[in-house]
Amino acid sequence: MGSREIRVRAGDTPTTTAHAKLDHQPYAWETLVTEERKHTLVVKATDELGFVTELLPIVFTVDKTPPVVNVTENGVALNDNALLNHDALP
Repeated sequence: MGSREIRVRAGDTPTTTAHAKLDHQPYAWETLVTEERKHTLVVKATDELGFVTELLPIVFTVDKTPPVVNVTENGVALNDNALLNHDALP
């Protein structure tokens, strides 16, 4: 996957606050995560009474590498603009 925007909604009381850490660093909400690698997001919400909920870590990977596709016939790569004299089967 390419860049991801992370959004979290916390709701219990009108003054619930949520804090997050991305890869053990403070994370600013709705900041794009663009660095290609595995990331870990930890979110903690605190309501006005001081009750705290910490979500399980969310692990995701940003990978911008396009897939590689090779077309072969009987194990031999087809050349560009190749013509086949038979049906092509997947």
